Amino acid sequence: MDLYLATKFLHVATAVLWLGGGLALMLLAVLARRAGDRDDLFTIIRLVTVLAPRVFVPGSFIVLVSGLGMVWFGGLAFEAWLVFGLAGIAATIVIGMTRLGPLSGKITYLVATARWDEAEEIAGSLLRAARVDYVLQFLIVFAMVVKPVWSDSGILAGMSMIAGVAVLCLIGGMQFPKAQTPA
Repeated sequence: MDLYLATKFLHVATAVLWLGGGLALMLLAVLARRAGDRDDLFTIIRLVTVLAPRVFVPGSFIVLVSGLGMVWFGGLAFEAWLVFGLAGIAATIVIGMTRLGPLSGKITYLVATARWDEAEEIAGSLLRAARVDYVLQFLIVFAMVVKPVWSDSGILAGMSMIAGVAVLCLIGGMQFPKAQTPA
């Protein structure tokens, strides 16, 4: 096995762990919030604060570095799919560092100080940021599989529009409706 294939395996395996683990936790948190189960919601968010520095943050950097290693070892050209992937991973790292990490830490602190209503309100912002993050991550996976080149303007425009709407939802604070519990 050459360095390119070894780096590619590291890249894909780490991306699977990062995306799969985070997506599972986000979906569990969404389901707990919709069910109105504060205890489960706060437990899941606490687990995120435990796993983030041990799995998600290192995973994101391993994916980035191994991706750059693949470019180096494989002599890949900076085609549109690669530029989109690099921009996307930069965006998802920024979202993690500026929104996901701080919000999950704040929620954990609020729960520890018995400020549950405030923690639950902030959980909505956390889940909105997580949704945007995963839209971007799956767009990156799409780009890596489809590998659009600069002349694939329709694909690139569609990917860019989806990414733009997701980021606008994050910046604009668009609220996702909370499920109502039957009386």
